[in-house]
Amino acid sequence: MLKSDVVTTSKCYVTELISEKKARQIAEEFSREVARKIDGHLKAVVVIGSLADGNYKAGKSDIDTVLI
Repeated sequence: MLKSDVVTTSKCYVTELISEKKARQIAEEFSREVARKIDGHLKAVVVIGSLADGNYKAGKSDIDTVLI
């Protein structure tokens, strides 16, 4: 296992509603940042859950991703 394979997460509390458009932008920015940090080891970042299936609800939904 590579050192870069270990990803830590923490809870983040947001004080504003994030629209679906903004959530997609956040997911894209996240993908670019992860790709930059683990250069050459990332095959894909897949958005899953409500954002992926069109059921995203501002203020209720989170942004779920899978890194491959």
